[in-house]
Amino acid sequence: MRAITILILSLLLISVSSAKHEVVTMGPCRVSFDLNTTQKYTINVSKPDYGETYSGDKYVGYDLWLVNTDLRPEDTRLYQPASIYLSLFNNTTMDKSIESMKSSIGDDLSNQGIYSYETHNRIIDGQPGVIGVGEDSNGYTFLAANYWSTLTDLRDTKIQIFSLYPWKPETLSLLKTIHVELL
Repeated sequence: MRAITILILSLLLISVSSAKHEVVTMGPCRVSFDLNTTQKYTINVSKPDYGETYSGDKYVGYDLWLVNTDLRPEDTRLYQPASIYLSLFNNTTMDKSIESMKSSIGDDLSNQGIYSYETHNRIIDGQPGVIGVGEDSNGYTFLAANYWSTLTDLRDTKIQIFSLYPWKPETLSLLKTIHVELL
């Protein structure tokens, strides 16, 4: 009897701790990541967004949203707890320095109503990046991350990650496992 109980508990622990490795197509890119979560969610990818920066750099953007299927849109900000945005540039003169990424993080967080935050340098997908963390007026901790990746066909890709998931395990797992590559 004791052996059966231990076996059942072991199986429950395995199922609770297992996470789904996601592989998603975003335009000409494959994005893979693992949230290490048991929460139910779906993935929505937007149509291409064609844009131009103030300095004249043209890009194509793709947005991926995770949607919490246990909540309704009006329930809470946590209905869409994370997103990944790719900006693909054929040729850009944009500043890709850490200081520039920190400034971009500040803009991203202030757009969410977060004016007090801290930034940290971090390697993301093998590239130098920056994360910023702050709390909004409702007490939600919001994380924004930026890094640049040079893909073979497309010269530069800016990857932006936004998360309202807790740091451990979901957001940390996302940052450790994200990988962007050309199809």
